[in-house]
Amino acid sequence: MTTATLLASGGGSAAAAGAELTAGGDSASLAVFARRELVDVAALAPELAALAVEPVTVLAQGPIGRPPIDNVPRAQASSIEEPPIVIVVEVTVNGTASGQLLTMDQYADGRYAAIAEELRALRIKLPPFVQAREKVELSDYGIAVQYDEPRQKVSLDVPLALLETHNVELGGRNAEVNLDAVKPTPGFVANYSLYGSIEAGSKLLSGNTELLALTRIGVFSSSTQFSLAQGASGSNGSFTRLDTSFRHIDPVAIRSVTLGDFNSNALAWNGSVRMAGLQIASAFEQRPDLVTTPLPEFSGAAVLPSTLDLYVGQQRVYSGEVPSGPFDLKSLPSMAGGNVRLVATDITGRQVEITKSYYFNPMLLRKGLLQYSIDAGVPRLDYGTKSFSYDKVLFLAGSARYGINDLTTVDAHAEASTDGLVNLGGGLSRTVAGFAAVTGSAAYGSYDGNSGWI
Repeated sequence: MTTATLLASGGGSAAAAGAELTAGGDSASLAVFARRELVDVAALAPELAALAVEPVTVLAQGPIGRPPIDNVPRAQASSIEEPPIVIVVEVTVNGTASGQLLTMDQYADGRYAAIAEELRALRIKLPPFVQAREKVELSDYGIAVQYDEPRQKVSLDVPLALLETHNVELGGRNAEVNLDAVKPTPGFVANYSLYGSIEAGSKLLSGNTELLALTRIGVFSSSTQFSLAQGASGSNGSFTRLDTSFRHIDPVAIRSVTLGDFNSNALAWNGSVRMAGLQIASAFEQRPDLVTTPLPEFSGAAVLPSTLDLYVGQQRVYSGEVPSGPFDLKSLPSMAGGNVRLVATDITGRQVEITKSYYFNPMLLRKGLLQYSIDAGVPRLDYGTKSFSYDKVLFLAGSARYGINDLTTVDAHAEASTDGLVNLGGGLSRTVAGFAAVTGSAAYGSYDGNSGWI
């Protein structure tokens, strides 16, 4: 009889703490004593009996039938090694307490992994293909981890390039309006003004009226003027209708539709036309919560958590803290112009000062903002003296302004009429170097055989 003892170490149901081989005559049996189960491999006895002639001890690094872990690729070895320990800890990013908890996997070899959506909540940039619940190994992105086990805290040292920009709204923009709560209120409004005079031998009374009917679909309005005079030669009076219209405003689309009398919207370099017809235009004046002109902004980056102090002239208009990483100060308070100074003081006391010139240009629109007007109708004649005097030609006009960026705004205008009038033009307005504005425009016109440029 021959007995062989095999000692093995490793994990899994096939890993054994010891094995004993007994061979004698024509039969042999091999019993493997595992941590979880007893595996009978008597069918292997003939092959093993031929090799086992003397007692022999075999030491193995891993489970029977598997290669040593050192020779297994990392992806495969991760399924063999001990499972990670799950920890939930307070997290600090580059010295700034986040006030958030982070769920992490702690591996025996010192590696750490965390859930992608929790890392993004800490302003850490990850590739878009990384799923929200996917585990991310922090060392793969150059993020160093210091784990304070007694305090259950983790400090992450994140490269600045991996941090999302921290935005600070300074309140230059008005508070947002809940448009769902804005409901039209039916009503009636009467406005009037009177003027009277008495002189030797004459008396005069004149006035203006405006009547408004407020409905759920829009506003009906009509305005008039009148005058009464009495003198030595007798009495006379006049009554003239000025404007009559219906206007509907959509606050969500920021659009107004006017039917009746109106003035066509014009740019800075062309005139408007008083007309009757249809007008579709943007209605930013009906949204006081929207600021159409660009407001000054500051951008920078803080290596350490810092305190920012913002000065306009010699007056401090903002003081607050920012975490480490890039930051943007947005919507600085409106001002006519001048120097804006930013002082950043980090936690070590080191100060960095930035001064930027700012010039307010009312001709500019914020980046991406479009302002427009489309007018169609007949021109009004003898306004103020006759109630119903209109031209017989159809007049069309269109204007548009667009903010290419916060420094440059372009505009365009076109006019045409059924009697042969054509006007086309465009312009540009730009702030230069923070202390000046440049505005230019050009237009071409043609009417009744005459044409020219301006």
